[in-house]
Amino acid sequence: MWNWSWDEYCCESFLWSSCCSCTYELTAVNQRAYDSNVLCLGSWLSSQLEMRDMSKMWLDEAWGEGRHVKRVEKIDDHSGIVLTNGVFDILHKGHIELLKFSKNQGDKLIVAIDSDERVRQLKGEDRPINNEEDRRKVLETNRYVDSVVTFNSSEELKTLYETLCPDVVVKGSEWTADELRERDEIPDTIQVKVYPLVGDYSTTNTMEKIRNMGSCEKI
Repeated sequence: MWNWSWDEYCCESFLWSSCCSCTYELTAVNQRAYDSNVLCLGSWLSSQLEMRDMSKMWLDEAWGEGRHVKRVEKIDDHSGIVLTNGVFDILHKGHIELLKFSKNQGDKLIVAIDSDERVRQLKGEDRPINNEEDRRKVLETNRYVDSVVTFNSSEELKTLYETLCPDVVVKGSEWTADELRERDEIPDTIQVKVYPLVGDYSTTNTMEKIRNMGSCEKI
């Protein structure tokens, strides 16, 4: 019985697919199914022309669903202004990973945070936990962040696209780049990149854990 690791199995599946008449279709299927960032090619199975075409297809495929985040970080052009936005109320691992990825997409990272009034409208009267001034100061201490601005509405966020002229907008989401561009009315001149949500990290989950801890007596 073969004792292969999952990565070895994924690689072997791809190599086998390249022998088939439906090479390009199976390449895409393997890419999606195994969440792979590595393209395996073999000259004993495919011609140079076929491998070139498969490589081009691999690199050109949309990566918004999180399949190619690590790959894109390595090969995409990393210059210009990057903009990301969010509440950033209680910072957790998901926030930090988003900020790190965002900074890697350009020279300067600007973080736009929702105002206290907007957070209350979106999240409820008990939010935010930290006011906008405190949230801004915490973000400014983060080594990935170059500047922090505040916006109070969707219209103000759209205005930031015009005034800040970012080259890239990064969103932490399960949506695709095309869906986010349409939803948030991001101009076609701005590149949209999506960083997938990290596990079940969220400020809401953090608050729920704190509430479930109950009160602690001082010793």
